[in-house]
Amino acid sequence: MYICSPTKKQYPMKKNIIVVFIMTLMLCSMVSLGQEQGSQSHDATYVENEFIIWLEQGVDASAFAVSSNSGIAPKRQLSERLNIWLFEITDSRELREDKMDRLASNADVRVIQNNHTNIKLREAVPDDPYYYQQWAPAIMSLPQAWEEFTTGGVTVIGDTIVVAVIDGGAYLSHEDLNFWKNYHEIPNNGIDDDGNGYVDDFHGWNAYSHNGNISSNDHGTHVAGIIGAVGNNGKGVCGVNWNVKVMPVGGSSGNESIVVEAYSYVLEMRARYNETNGEEGAFVVATNSSFGVDYGNPDNYPIWCSMYDEMGNVGILSCGAGPNMNVNVDVVGDVPSTCPGNYLIGVTNTTSADVKYNSAGYGINNIDIGAPGTTIYSTVPNNGYGNKTGTSMATPQVTGTIALMYAAMPQEMMQVCKDDPANFSLSVRQSLFDGADHLASLDGLVAEGRRLNALGALKELIDNWRPNELGENKTEDFKVYPNPTTGSVTVEGKGQLIVTNSLGQVVLRKEIDGKKTMTLPSGLYFVKLDDTVRKIMVE
Repeated sequence: MYICSPTKKQYPMKKNIIVVFIMTLMLCSMVSLGQEQGSQSHDATYVENEFIIWLEQGVDASAFAVSSNSGIAPKRQLSERLNIWLFEITDSRELREDKMDRLASNADVRVIQNNHTNIKLREAVPDDPYYYQQWAPAIMSLPQAWEEFTTGGVTVIGDTIVVAVIDGGAYLSHEDLNFWKNYHEIPNNGIDDDGNGYVDDFHGWNAYSHNGNISSNDHGTHVAGIIGAVGNNGKGVCGVNWNVKVMPVGGSSGNESIVVEAYSYVLEMRARYNETNGEEGAFVVATNSSFGVDYGNPDNYPIWCSMYDEMGNVGILSCGAGPNMNVNVDVVGDVPSTCPGNYLIGVTNTTSADVKYNSAGYGINNIDIGAPGTTIYSTVPNNGYGNKTGTSMATPQVTGTIALMYAAMPQEMMQVCKDDPANFSLSVRQSLFDGADHLASLDGLVAEGRRLNALGALKELIDNWRPNELGENKTEDFKVYPNPTTGSVTVEGKGQLIVTNSLGQVVLRKEIDGKKTMTLPSGLYFVKLDDTVRKIMVE
């Protein structure tokens, strides 16, 4: 038996221990999930004269109320299938706590708990004080993505997700930013400790001065905050990712050699990560470039443009800002947005009215997606915050979403990522596109009229991803139903069945040939049958 009470008092379980405990967790989850971060006194909010009681199957609620002689009466049945009832106290001569204790020992009771009233609508809205000055998260469905999938940080197998911001530098001491560090390097000793070809690159790389000294920069700090301002820390703003690591790389230069050097550093760090199985380097999944050459012809920048494919070959997608001019880049040219290749994503600026910003580039062949970039509130140096507008602000919304997608991937998907990072990153890119909102206002301006939707990107990636897209076999006639479900789910097919939770932990492994029905606690699960993966939500 278990009581879910304000004092968290536990009582000895009787029968069906595992089932009772799991189902109890389901009942108590809505009132206990916040206890780690908030005051436990909030759990004391409940209806004074009511209990919720989960009776054993077959027990009649009215008869139980009489036989228990506890001064209670059934008020409403909450679940017919599970025989859960709301009871009200009709006799207050006995202390409420004593009444609850006595009912808990009754053989007809599985679970008794208070009827809590502190339940709130669940969207993952952070407590950062300036969050409500940020209009972009809502239009991109970020709160829903945070709540349903992840707030970012590490992959399911423990890789620290990194985004490289190629810009003018960044204010590394900002209270609301989480910068990557190369802990294989000893700072300021004049030695290339990790042997990666870069001396003292503890904080990142400054391609302007060819050293590891990162300069403070207003623009780069603002971009970094859009991607990864720390969420739910009671400070400032909230980035697309709450916990992603930002790698600052100085390189947004008018000198192309500096640009190439900057990208080369990022390429080296991800390549080393792949080659050493994560022992060295950094798991960079995307670069952000908020600079370019107006009217640039990519034929004149072959090395710059080729860097995107080179980075793509090791698993890095690159997001490039289009020009801050109302021009068709398909006609007039632009670098980097018109560079050829499959690993570059060209981005333009959209407004809170879901239209292209007037002074922003367009082109259905080279501008792949629009994203919020108008009056974007983010971090600036000296622990400050402010608004900026431009494709520079739109691009990091996309970059941050890519990183969020990696944080949401199940274990099997991450294994494919490790085995074939180049092709895998292309499937991530396609999911980003397929999950976007298609706006009539962007038709003829942006490829397929796309505007970034973070929730859509994550759903598209997880729901529709198939390993066979990367050359593996697909299991036919694989069905999972109902989905979503309230507990019981059936898998139909033949092969090795593996069920993992959102943390990548295996909860079931079994060979099946036909149907397998199982009961799962509430949460997000990934059901794999041979090489095919389905996502299910247990409510």
